[in-house]
Amino acid sequence: MSPRVHRLLSRLLAAVGAATLAFVLVGIPLYIVPVSDSAQPTDVVFILGPATTEDIVIARTILAQGLSENLLLSVGPPNTRSPELRSLCTTPQAFKVECEIPSPSTTQGEARMLQSAAQQHGWTSATVITQTAHVTRSRLIIARCFTGDLRLIADEAPLGFRGWAQQYLYQSGAFLKAAFVTNTC
Repeated sequence: MSPRVHRLLSRLLAAVGAATLAFVLVGIPLYIVPVSDSAQPTDVVFILGPATTEDIVIARTILAQGLSENLLLSVGPPNTRSPELRSLCTTPQAFKVECEIPSPSTTQGEARMLQSAAQQHGWTSATVITQTAHVTRSRLIIARCFTGDLRLIADEAPLGFRGWAQQYLYQSGAFLKAAFVTNTC
């Protein structure tokens, strides 16, 4: 290999390495340690779909503490719901529960669903629960639609290395789409 080709390959590898490092470093505050709010009194607790056991535990804790009286869940069709979610949606609870299917079944559809429910019920504040890697993008999208006071709480469910890698790549693409393609409610 000629010295010129060697220098070119070395520079190319250094540039790829620097770009990869920058990509990883920029994503850390966006996906791995995003700003997650503490639970405060709000009109509704809203779980973005698909609801996990961790999400439901957080919501039940907030509701049991009397910080809200309403639970809104973004769900799929009834035949796709877990037994826990089916029970939550169909069995009377100590708090009000609404299980809705967003249209479209995206974070943007969920944001529209929250705003519609808020207008219907007079809600002016919401606590939104979602997975850690989804908090920053959810905040961006929901704030475009929901006009009230918004709090986001990360469920902090363990993902493992592979799960984090998948979420990192997925959320990066979805974040770019939210920022530059679908940048309205």
